[in-house]
Amino acid sequence: MGTELLVSLKCNPSGQQALHTYLVLECAYVLRFVERTERGGRKKPWSLRQYAVYHRFKPGQNGCSTWFLVGASQRMSTHLDQYTRSVDDIKAVNPFELHTIFLDTVIASWRPYLVYITQLVFKLSSKATGVCITAEDDGENFVTITVEDHQQLKQIEDDVTDLILCLDSTSDTLTTFAEMYERFRHDSEEARPVHALDAVAVALAEKAKEIRYTKRKAEALQSKVQNTRTLISSLLERQSGHNINHQIGALHKGNNIMHTIAEKNSRDSSSMRVLTIITMIYLPCTIVSNFYSTQFVHQIEGDGTSTKMGYTQDAWVFFAISVPLTVVTFLVWYSWIHMADMRNLVAAQLSTKKKAESPV
Repeated sequence: MGTELLVSLKCNPSGQQALHTYLVLECAYVLRFVERTERGGRKKPWSLRQYAVYHRFKPGQNGCSTWFLVGASQRMSTHLDQYTRSVDDIKAVNPFELHTIFLDTVIASWRPYLVYITQLVFKLSSKATGVCITAEDDGENFVTITVEDHQQLKQIEDDVTDLILCLDSTSDTLTTFAEMYERFRHDSEEARPVHALDAVAVALAEKAKEIRYTKRKAEALQSKVQNTRTLISSLLERQSGHNINHQIGALHKGNNIMHTIAEKNSRDSSSMRVLTIITMIYLPCTIVSNFYSTQFVHQIEGDGTSTKMGYTQDAWVFFAISVPLTVVTFLVWYSWIHMADMRNLVAAQLSTKKKAESPV
């Protein structure tokens, strides 16, 4: 992200009085700035841009000033057009004025971008300080934090780091221009008015102060972003722990309910076993009493007051019907219970048969 400033200064080496005569100024550097994308539906409306500047200046009556701007922004083009319209002869003006304008335009682009990032950080910081660690389904929790907030802060921290690097590189470029201008002013103080040259020096000094101030604001913002990200990380961990405890409590409550249901089923099962045992005890008696209450059994009066039991010739019909019906009932019950297993077995046999019949 560094900005390299390549400078070539050529002085006249002939003669003691002309030892510091300024002949040629030649420099090339890259400036980085931010610009609004003006594209809807984007989470990040700002984009980092850069452009290259080449300048070769030769003073004198036959002097010339050559400029190359590669990738200049619309704002830069506007400022350049305004400057060229305001001067009569661009070769006769101070060559450092345009460099100062370029640096001022770049530095000015960072101010609204820094305000935009500060608003985002303030919003996330307010959100983090106003959150309440409760259950996710709590209706009173109007403010919530998510992993996306943490990721957004990480992206903001990276953007602020890029901003600081760009400010450092711009500051290095500005410092180099200030040193170059001191040499240029020393060589040209006899040929140019002092107040015109000092205006550029004052402008360069002001821009250096502005860069330092903007960098301090960016560093303070970076510290706030890091603290907010740490706070959100801690809150997310506590929120996760609270949710886990809430789920464990709900699971424990569910286990208690299941334990209660299991105990109730166990009691019901015990009751059913008791009823089954009672039924098994009384069932033979019931069968015998029902059989002897039918017309297949009758009493035969003997001599005196004694009576005897007698059976009709078709008493065997009772057993001939009851026994097969019991067997059929048992088979129907068994088939109903094992119907799914029987279907799976038939399907497996059919599949095996098809595989055996299919050619290899």
